[in-house]
Amino acid sequence: MDLPNKTRDELEALAAQLPELHAQLDEARENLHAIRRGDIDALIVAGPDGDRLFTLTGAQEPYRVIIEEMNEGAVTISSDATIVYANRCFAEMVGTRLDRIVGANFRDFVPAADRAAFESVLGQARAERCAAELLLQAAGEEPVPVRLAAAPLPGDCNAIACLITTNIRDYREKEASLRGILGELATSQRTVEEANRSLRHEMAGRAQAEKSRAATEVRLAAIVNSSDDAIISKTLDGLITSWNPGAERMFGYAAAEIVGQPATRLFPPESVAGEHEMLARIGRGERVENYEGERVCRDGTRVLVSITLSPIIGGDGEIIGASLIIRDITARKQAEAKLQEQLDELQRWHTAMLGREGRVQELKREINRLLLAAGQQARFASVAGEDEK
Repeated sequence: MDLPNKTRDELEALAAQLPELHAQLDEARENLHAIRRGDIDALIVAGPDGDRLFTLTGAQEPYRVIIEEMNEGAVTISSDATIVYANRCFAEMVGTRLDRIVGANFRDFVPAADRAAFESVLGQARAERCAAELLLQAAGEEPVPVRLAAAPLPGDCNAIACLITTNIRDYREKEASLRGILGELATSQRTVEEANRSLRHEMAGRAQAEKSRAATEVRLAAIVNSSDDAIISKTLDGLITSWNPGAERMFGYAAAEIVGQPATRLFPPESVAGEHEMLARIGRGERVENYEGERVCRDGTRVLVSITLSPIIGGDGEIIGASLIIRDITARKQAEAKLQEQLDELQRWHTAMLGREGRVQELKREINRLLLAAGQQARFASVAGEDEK
């Protein structure tokens, strides 16, 4: 069948364009394969204004090196929780290759039981910093307990929040072990108190009560001596009356040189006034839990500590002193400060990303202006619509 000359010319023109179109298609396919393999750190995300390409190159490279070497997982997510970026540590944490993480939804790594906690963090992270403890589902392994810290990102990019995940499995195991020790300590204390009451009210059972008390004190002493925490006691006047090996390791004083000395010997000068307030509270029968402050070691160095104070009840029911459990939290505070510093670095990295994206948008607008001046149609419709507004 003969075709009109005009139709035949159009078909020939289209046929002439086919090799170029095939070449462009092959190049696009190769780029997409490279992104999925991780050869190119980039992600194409579909949105209402068309596809957008995110990359990690150029001025932000120093930030990327820091993030990649972190011992915590680092992730940025879009508004629907799609993962825009993840570092090596996060991939190892969830046992999944990076090319399968980027582009996946963060919810895929959260067990159903912890989805509500994640959604709460996601909602808060749009406006403020927040944190929660939850599980991450690792491929083929038991879920990993993590502390998930989140912070919002500027609102003019697809990524809305950056997430830092810290593995807290070892911390939880130590915490559970300590809870067991403290539970046994509390049980022992209750046993002692009950024995004392029986001694006052049942003189006939005094011998048995004394035996039970002695056994309990042996167990209590074993617990106190084996604890890594400093466990000490002092009078209501602030004089130290007992000092366990954990206290000796923490502060450097042997029991022989510190027992009988005022507890303020361990205080920095600016904190001495607080000792009187704490002793007054103990004298009223109050218990003080997880009080944080600084204490001074024998060599003059300072340590950050968390202190729990409890009244010591004498045989006649009167408060005769205070027991203290002191835990060194210096390492934990340093880790929290490092984590915060890394979170700040991640935010600065995203700020750098935003500046680069703005320059790309300005270049697109300039190309549109040149094309329109030449009597041609604008090439980039997304920025053309913004210019018309």
